[in-house]
Amino acid sequence: MDFGEKLTIFERNLLRGLAGVILLILSYGIISIFLNNAMIEKENEIMAATDTVNSQIALINQDTDTIKTSTSKYNSMTERLVSLSEELAEKNRRKNAIPVLMNQIMFCIPKGVQITSIENTSGNKIVINAQASTYDQLGYLKVSIRDDGILKDVVSDNGVKQSQNGLITTTIEGTLPIE
Repeated sequence: MDFGEKLTIFERNLLRGLAGVILLILSYGIISIFLNNAMIEKENEIMAATDTVNSQIALINQDTDTIKTSTSKYNSMTERLVSLSEELAEKNRRKNAIPVLMNQIMFCIPKGVQITSIENTSGNKIVINAQASTYDQLGYLKVSIRDDGILKDVVSDNGVKQSQNGLITTTIEGTLPIE
């Protein structure tokens, strides 16, 4: 090939082909560099987004733990309030039970019967000791206490006649009708 002479068609085509291959290689290189930079940039964006998502997930987990703790506290406080409310309601029911019992017994005692003691032995259980000169009067007292609903589950003994004073003593047991 002589550079002073006119190029032949083959040489011209060869130079054109070589220029095309060089342009193609340069274009490929430039596009590869551009795409490589774009991929690196997208990878960085993905890593930043992943870090953001992971930090948000950590915050969500932290909030979930806080909510669980608060829920647990709230539930225990609610249970405590319910317990205290039930205890208070029970105290209020019992508060007036004994005065009401005394008042009801006062109005159902037949003449000639004496109440010697009234005991609240445990919980709702009441024991009444009474004495009278006849069995009829004590029986009437027991029936009145049961039928008037003063006590539930009323039971009594048969009565014992005292030798020194001639009075009959009996014990009447039952439970307060409070729910």
